[in-house]
Amino acid sequence: MSLRSAGSAAEGHTIPPAAGARSRRWVGLGSAALICAALSVVPGGVALGHAAAEPTPPADSQSAPDAETAMLIAQTYAHPVVVDSLTTETAQTSALPSGSMQLDESTMPERVQRNGAWTGVDTTLAPSGGVLAPAATTVPNAVLGGWLRPTGPGAGRL
Repeated sequence: MSLRSAGSAAEGHTIPPAAGARSRRWVGLGSAALICAALSVVPGGVALGHAAAEPTPPADSQSAPDAETAMLIAQTYAHPVVVDSLTTETAQTSALPSGSMQLDESTMPERVQRNGAWTGVDTTLAPSGGVLAPAATTVPNAVLGGWLRPTGPGAGRL
């Protein structure tokens, strides 16, 4: 592309394009393409104009690992859901279908964590390794020869 100057049109002289004009045109086109591409995608990676898929509700369960998941299950399936991360030996928090949380506390242990899961306290004695031991208690003990002996960490120390 060349330009003619007004004064030299009769003489037929042309003026060469300004240096860098062609490269500026390509940069401009590239910028426009980049902006169009950026505007057509939202941060979640879903193209505009397409309906976002509804999240799949979690499976129905009596407990959930965190409060957010517990609340979603409670509201979806209309029953209380225990929040595992807020559960202790003496306290249990549940998400309710109404959107509120409920805390149940006890002064005595009501549950024990065994193999990563909570189970109710069970003092029933059963044979275990040559001694009688309670099924699930907060303090590990065993009965040997009619005497109760501690079996947990620090056993036998005064």
